[in-house]
Amino acid sequence: MRILQLSTFDIRFGASIAARRLHEAFLSGGLESDLLVSEVHCDTPRVHGAYVGMQKLMAKARHHIDTLPLKFYPQRTTAPFSANWVPSHLPRTIDQLKPDLVHLHWCQTNFVATTTLPHIHHPLIWTFHDMWAFTGGCHYSSGCERYLAQCGQCPVLKSTSEGDLSRWMWKQKRDVYRQLRKSLHIICPSHWMAGLARQAPLLEGIPVHVVPNPINTQAFKPIDKIAARRLMGLPAKGPLLLMGAASRGDYRKGFDLLDLALQHYAAQPGAQPLGLVTLGTRNNTASASPGPLQTWNIGFLQDEVSLSALYSAVDVVALPSREENLSNSLAEALCCGTPCLAFAIGGNADLISHQVNGFLAQPNDTVDMAAGLSWILNHLQEDKREAIAQAASKKLSYESLVPAFLKIYQSALTPVT
Repeated sequence: MRILQLSTFDIRFGASIAARRLHEAFLSGGLESDLLVSEVHCDTPRVHGAYVGMQKLMAKARHHIDTLPLKFYPQRTTAPFSANWVPSHLPRTIDQLKPDLVHLHWCQTNFVATTTLPHIHHPLIWTFHDMWAFTGGCHYSSGCERYLAQCGQCPVLKSTSEGDLSRWMWKQKRDVYRQLRKSLHIICPSHWMAGLARQAPLLEGIPVHVVPNPINTQAFKPIDKIAARRLMGLPAKGPLLLMGAASRGDYRKGFDLLDLALQHYAAQPGAQPLGLVTLGTRNNTASASPGPLQTWNIGFLQDEVSLSALYSAVDVVALPSREENLSNSLAEALCCGTPCLAFAIGGNADLISHQVNGFLAQPNDTVDMAAGLSWILNHLQEDKREAIAQAASKKLSYESLVPAFLKIYQSALTPVT
C-alpha cells in the first residue's frame, strides 16, 4: 500500500505538524508513505513540494484570486474564513506519485480546492482538523449552527444576506460531496468533532471514524525537572504554569480567560506564588498580572526535544480554549507527564481524565479554572508524572495508532457494492 498525504504546510501550525507526524509514523513502521505540501521546510524523508518554477507563481496567483470574494465583506470579523474554490492541476502531481490512496489534512490557502476533490481518482481519507469541511467557510462556528441549514447570513462575514458567500460555498461542497460518497472516509481526532461531522447534512452517508493524532513518544517523554528548568533558563524552585497557546490575539484560544483565572487564583487564601511561562512573542503575557506573578517568555520552539524539556520543566499546562478539536499541546504535555488544565469543551475530555491527569473546568468558568489550578498543584505532584506519561503514551504513540489508520485505509480500498 502506498499512502500519499496532502497538507498545505509541513511544520507550521498544529494540523500540519499532525500530518507530518503521521507520515513519520508510517515511515518508522516500514510503510510506503509520501507527504505532499505547498512548500517543503522540514528535513523528513519523502516530503515533496507541489510546485516548482512558474508553478509557485501560479499558486500565489490562485491564492490571491481565492480571497477576492472576501473583499465584498469589509466588515467581517477576524475569525478565519476560507473559500478554497479556485481549481488547480494538483491531481496531475498526485498521479505522478502513484498512490493507492490519498489522505487529506488541512489544505487551506487554496492548496486543495473543493472542486479539485472529484478529480483525485483515488480513495480519499480526510482528517478534520477543524470544522471547515462541513461549514460554509468558517473554521470554528463559535456556537453558530447555520451550517446545519445551508449557512447564509454568516456572522463571521457580518452578512445579512441569505445568499451570501457562505451559502454559495455550502452548496458547492454539497455538490462535490455527492460525487465522493463512495470514495471518501472521514477521520476526526476527537469524539466531539466526530459528533459534529455526523450531524452535518453535508456529510450524510459518509463514514466517520475517530482516531487521535499520533505523538512521537520517543521525543515527548518525561525528563528530570531540575535539568529541564536549567536547560530552559527557568527558576529551579516554585510552581510554574505554561500557557499552551502562543497567540494572545486568537480569541478562540482563550488567553483572556486565563488572565481572569489567574486573578481568581491569586485571590484564593493560601495560594502558592506562581510563575507563568509563555511561548511566542513577548507580548503574550498576562495582561492583568495577579499579585507578584512573574512571567518568562521562551520565544518560538519548533524542535521536539526543546518542547519536551519545556513541558517537563513546568508543573501545569493550561489550555483555556473556548473551542478545541484535539490540541497537540495537550497531547504532548501529557506524554511528558505534565498535568493539564482546560475547560470541559471540544476534545479535551478525550485526553484529560478529570482529577486523574488534570482538571476539566466548567466551560468558560474562570473561577472553576482557578480552583482546578489549585487542585493540580496540591494533588498531582512529581510522583504522578510517570503514570500520566505512560497512560498518554499507550494511547497516542505511533505504534498504538498506526494499525487504526491502516484499518480505515483497508476499508477505503475495499470497493463499495
